[in-house]
Amino acid sequence: MKAILEFNLPEESEEHIRAVHAMDAWAAISEIRNNIRAHNKHGGTSAKQLVEQILLIAIEAQSWIGE
Repeated sequence: MKAILEFNLPEESEEHIRAVHAMDAWAAISEIRNNIRAHNKHGGTSAKQLVEQILLIAIEAQSWIGE
């Protein structure tokens, strides 16, 4: 089975970039979840530090999709 994504460029360039980087975005979400889970289980970082870590991950993920 094959799935083929087709984009009309340049009109759908944003959609294309998001599809290309979907796995990177998924990895960023997974990293955020792991950071939250570790914070809840082990502590060690303040809530402020956790929010800063999450913000850095989100900023990096947004840079991949041109936002």
